[in-house]
Amino acid sequence: MNSQQQHYSPFSPSARKWMITIGTIAIAATLIYAMSTGVISYLTY
Repeated sequence: MNSQQQHYSPFSPSARKWMITIGTIAIAATLIYAMSTGVISYLTY
């Protein structure tokens, strides 16, 4: 019964872990993209 509740809960620990992981990857990708574009614009001008 407990495993069933966890399985159907949208806020289960695994779902929260995946949301945090995806959010961290998105933030890191945005920072890398901003840094790379900033370096390219700095080198171009």
